[in-house]
Amino acid sequence: MATVRRCRLCYQRPCMDLTRFLAQTQITSLWICQPAFAAFYVRQSLWQPSAGAEARKTIELANLRAKQPGQDAFRRLIQELCRCYPRHYLLVECVRTERFAAGLGRLGFSLSAHRPRSYWLATPAINVEEPRC
Repeated sequence: MATVRRCRLCYQRPCMDLTRFLAQTQITSLWICQPAFAAFYVRQSLWQPSAGAEARKTIELANLRAKQPGQDAFRRLIQELCRCYPRHYLLVECVRTERFAAGLGRLGFSLSAHRPRSYWLATPAINVEEPRC
């Protein structure tokens, strides 16, 4: 009988990373294993930022904690999501610090009018030519 290998990052079995989570449609929210992050909760939904805006698939990020803060893990994650999922909205929930809110603003995020302390981005806001995923 073969043994199921544990993930080398989170030691769970089975483990799911962001790419696998977004490729499937059965699970809508999950704590996932993502390199460079100690904690990472993600949801996928259909969301409309305002009454006149188009409803699109949305990647909702919450409860993120970098393993090594200040090393640009979040910025690299956003660039990858913009490149790989150019038709999705990105939503960052429960932003608790002014510093993080200012950083989101520099990345092109806007404060959501209907969700307190949440910021959204209509991708691709970061220079992206072609999806390369």
